[in-house]
Amino acid sequence: MSKSKGNGVSPDAMASAYGVDTLRLGLMFGAPPESDVNFDENFLSSMKQFLDKISKAVESPIKIKQGRKVEQIQQDHRDKLIPVYELLVDYETKIH
Repeated sequence: MSKSKGNGVSPDAMASAYGVDTLRLGLMFGAPPESDVNFDENFLSSMKQFLDKISKAVESPIKIKQGRKVEQIQQDHRDKLIPVYELLVDYETKIH
């Protein structure tokens, strides 16, 4: 597809149909940099499905934690980060 031949694909139309992130992913993985990109809507729809799967995988642990109180979640994170912080302080002390 070429702009000079008048058969180009409008990025605005694709972005509104599939989303900007899907369009970016399609541009990145559509073809190697040295060759032309042939836009196929099936390819973009598969990219959209891939991003939807990632979104579901990220959101599911968040939904599980929503039943707990915020203070409990913060305490869990604090308990996990205290050993890391202590290790960094020890490392900084040894450097100086």
